Order: sequence, then C-alpha cells, then structure tokens
Amino acid sequence: MAEHTWHSRLCAPLSRKAVRIPISAPRRGTRNAIASQPVRVARNCRRIILQNFYGTLIVDTIGIGLAAAGFLNPLLATFIHVASELTFILNSTRLLPPRQKNKIEPTVVANAV
Repeated sequence: MAEHTWHSRLCAPLSRKAVRIPISAPRRGTRNAIASQPVRVARNCRRIILQNFYGTLIVDTIGIGLAAAGFLNPLLATFIHVASELTFILNSTRLLPPRQKNKIEPTVVANAV
C-alpha cells in the first residue's frame, strides 16, 4: 500500500471543501449526479485550454512562415501576434466562475422626531 505524503493528507480535505460536493458516502442513486459536475467542468476546462494552445500554435506558425518569406512586415506581425494573444486570453476568461449579483436592498430609515 502506498504511503500518503503530507501533500495528499493536507490537500485532499481542502479540495473536497473547494469543490463543495460530498465525495465520500454518496446516497443511493446520486453517485452519478455528484460525479458528473466535476467531470463536466474538467472537460470544459480542457477544451478551452486546448483551443487556446492550438490557436496560438496555428497563428504563430502562419505568422512566422509569412514573416520568413518576406510577406509580413515586422510591425504588422507584432500587431497580429498581440491581437491573437489578447483573443486567447479573453477566451480563457470563460474558465472563470460566473459572477454572483449582489442585490442591495434599500434600507428604510425611520424619521427621528
């Protein structure tokens, strides 16, 4: 049996709290519902990361090829590179959790007489 390191003893309880789902002892019939959300989130993250990775690879490869052939001005190549990186960074913001709207309820102040 493999010995647990300090990292696994410390991080396992923390990760269970961060995910906010009960990992141990699921009720009967709820195991698939509980396990499907983290798997769906992980697949979505992987898909977005791969989109960004391959998109950057393709844009940079085309840009380097055009610049090496002399068809692309260095200033234009820089602009295209920065624009593509900005696009992929903005694409990565889809990984952020949705913002929760803080509803501010008006407070009623009683007239002091």
